[in-house]
Amino acid sequence: MRVAVALKEDPHAPHIAWPGLAADLEAVRSTLASPEREVFELVVSVRGLNDAGNSDWNRAEHICRGLSWPRCDRATLAQLKESRP
Repeated sequence: MRVAVALKEDPHAPHIAWPGLAADLEAVRSTLASPEREVFELVVSVRGLNDAGNSDWNRAEHICRGLSWPRCDRATLAQLKESRP
């Protein structure tokens, strides 16, 4: 539930659930098969859900390229950060 709430929140706003989010992310991650797991990891990286809202652009670009997406530049990934499910 906290993962869904975090994804719906403003990506620039501090989120009160950061401390408990790691276990929830792992629970969601464990239910996903490839390529959905990689897409989830990409979203986690751009939204900074592993690091209190700080995007991991290098990891996101690496995951994006592994998915063979046509555009993996930071500007495109930043648009993904701003999107909400």
